Amino acid sequence: MSSQPLSYVTSLRANVTSLGTVQVYVQLWTNYDPHCLLTITLYVEGDVMAQRNTNCSKPWVSLKQLPWSEKYQVCATLGEFPSDKPLLHCITISNPYPHPPAPPGNTAPALGTPSSSHYSLINLSNVLSLCLILLCVLIVIVICGLVRKICHSPRNSTIHHHACFIPVAQKEDEILGDNRYVKLQATTIL
Repeated sequence: MSSQPLSYVTSLRANVTSLGTVQVYVQLWTNYDPHCLLTITLYVEGDVMAQRNTNCSKPWVSLKQLPWSEKYQVCATLGEFPSDKPLLHCITISNPYPHPPAPPGNTAPALGTPSSSHYSLINLSNVLSLCLILLCVLIVIVICGLVRKICHSPRNSTIHHHACFIPVAQKEDEILGDNRYVKLQATTIL
């Protein structure tokens, strides 16, 4: 057995603290070697984006100016990277921040952003969906208008719906009376 104390990573914690910044804290076994080297590596979609070496007495780092990604993988190991030892500890963290807008004048899509053709397909599908909805509403309005016109059309064109009384032919002896009044007879046509 070696006389040097054993050192290993007991836990690894990471947090996205702001857009493009990840704080990493590594907890080491209490009997760690104060002169050991701790390597912390951050991956985005399998590619190394940041790597920091620190002394085991100060097991935390702040990784800044990282590209936006939905998920980051953070790994810690004692010694140089890549680790020959099976003591590589990794965790995956999610980014709680939404994707930032592209800066003005930047024509190239940023890392992890959909291409402009993807956006044009999204816009095209939105426009087609809106047209389909408007067409359906227009068809419903036309059908309702036709149904209403058919249901409310008069069955007998000589009698209107608003005519409740029709004038009655007067006899000759009644004509001699007052001409200001017209005798009306009620109708009951169904």
